[in-house]
Amino acid sequence: MPEPIARVFDDDPTVVFSDNIFVMTGEFMFGTRNACHKATELRGGLTGDNVTKKTNYLVIGSRASPAWIESNFGRKIQRAAEMAESGEFEIAIIRENDWAMAL
Repeated sequence: MPEPIARVFDDDPTVVFSDNIFVMTGEFMFGTRNACHKATELRGGLTGDNVTKKTNYLVIGSRASPAWIESNFGRKIQRAAEMAESGEFEIAIIRENDWAMAL
């Protein structure tokens, strides 16, 4: 995974599905984004397409591109990182593996 992406992750996150909003970005080893949404929803989580003030988790797919900063994928990461750094919002930026292990 490219170094700039690795720096934004929460270390050792606790993933709680019930009533939390998950936004997926990037390509996933788990399957399609729709499959990831369904797996999240089966565990009581909610899903969204864009990072907002209500987003609790941004899940980044394992197949990250070195050109991530120039993509919509990169903008989601950047927005979530800025929100987390502001301290005004509770948003965790997590790896696909952390999300999958919590399933």
